[in-house]
Amino acid sequence: MDLFTRIMRRLGLERQAKAIRAHLGILVPGLFIAVIMGFWVVRILYVVLRLSSFGPMFNVAFRNPELVVRHSYVNSMLSVIPSLEFSFFLFSLALVLLLIRWTTQNFEAYRSVQKEIQNTQHHEHN
Repeated sequence: MDLFTRIMRRLGLERQAKAIRAHLGILVPGLFIAVIMGFWVVRILYVVLRLSSFGPMFNVAFRNPELVVRHSYVNSMLSVIPSLEFSFFLFSLALVLLLIRWTTQNFEAYRSVQKEIQNTQHHEHN
């Protein structure tokens, strides 16, 4: 490989590493904020479930499964679920999982690019 090709490859790798670092600069704080938001949503969901009649109905369903089978108890339980809070919980859980996935993918990509950069440095010195 000639010198120009090695320099251009190295510059491309450096540009790629810089772009990944920029993504990580957004993803890591976003993940941190999403985790904090998730804790707040879980706390709100817990309080709302404690105040609603869903908790006692859920306990009865496990204590007396025949009641669930014989009657339309599931419909009654579904009607008392705090749907807005539960949907916020599902959204925040999905957001946290998605941000974890994107962050780990970017860390792996950054590590791979850094390893390639080190390999090009090693080959340049030999």
